Amino acid sequence: MDNEKLLEILKSNSDESYTSFSTMLSNTSLKIIGVKIPKLKELAKIYKDEDFSNITKNEYLEVDIFLGFVNKYKYNVYKERLLNLEYLFMKDSSWAVTDSVIAFNKKKDDETNIYFFKKWILSPYIFIKRMGYVLYITTLKDNKSREVAVLDASKEPSSPFSTLSAILSLVISTSAVFALPLLNVSSFPILSVAPEPVINAIKLISFKMSYPK
Repeated sequence: MDNEKLLEILKSNSDESYTSFSTMLSNTSLKIIGVKIPKLKELAKIYKDEDFSNITKNEYLEVDIFLGFVNKYKYNVYKERLLNLEYLFMKDSSWAVTDSVIAFNKKKDDETNIYFFKKWILSPYIFIKRMGYVLYITTLKDNKSREVAVLDASKEPSSPFSTLSAILSLVISTSAVFALPLLNVSSFPILSVAPEPVINAIKLISFKMSYPK
């Protein structure tokens, strides 16, 4: 299936009243079609056997979410599923995409979730970092699992600033302050001299957040 065919399917299932709401909420440069999450899940199940490898450059929020939902059906092996999500989101996307996709693809597997949490929070790609934090919050429910994840992550070889970025983001994210307004350097002059990984971490955890049911 190519871009044109997929867009035709998505647009035929759009809700005009939802478009403006989604645009306001998603805070993204991606275009909004206006397809609700339950409908995207339904469509992903219907078209799960289609080949979407011809879809290369995308500029629509719902296409990213749809491909993330299809990913769950394409990969039964959990590690392969998460690895492909990493490939899909090595680009600018949206918190609405990563959070929805992780919520749909996740499963109870502490060993695998800790592995990808450690890997993703040190990624140079901001939305892969975010997937790591969301995976941590939504799958590692007990304190022991979370402690293991944080201790393991602290042992990963990385620059001091990368580690600081990961720890800063993790502490704030688990304190449930995702609803903070987006930060910018002009509002906080101290950020102008902060290392880029720290700035990225602060921007990341300040995204508006709403977990889909």
